[in-house]
Formats: sequence, structure tokens, C-alpha cells
Amino acid sequence: MRKKAFEEYGKSLLNFSVAILIFAILQPVINEKINILQMLTFGIIYLVVVFAGMIFINLGEENDNK
Repeated sequence: MRKKAFEEYGKSLLNFSVAILIFAILQPVINEKINILQMLTFGIIYLVVVFAGMIFINLGEENDNK
């Protein structure tokens, strides 16, 4: 049960990272209100959340293989 929780939490982190990508990075570009520092900050946050999500998904899959 716990292994499935890791995988589901990883999936929710990936969904959250898509929201970060759209609302914090792409929307300012579309609205022509580009702030490079804000985009870099949220870009780093996006990458951290994506990697965390991938780690949790892999943890859930590793436990399935055992």
C-alpha cells in the first residue's frame, strides 16, 4: 500500500509542476510581462518538483518489483 502512495504522490507532484510551468513561466510570456528573475526562480522550482516527482514514482515502482 505504501509503495502505491509513493507513486501517486509522484504523479501529483508532476501535475503540480505542469501548473507551475503554465501559470508562472508561460503566462507572463503570453501577457508580455516578462521578468527574467521570476522566470528563472520558477524554472528552478519546476525542475526540483519534476525531479522529486520522478524520484517518488521510481520509489513506488522499485517496491513493486520486490
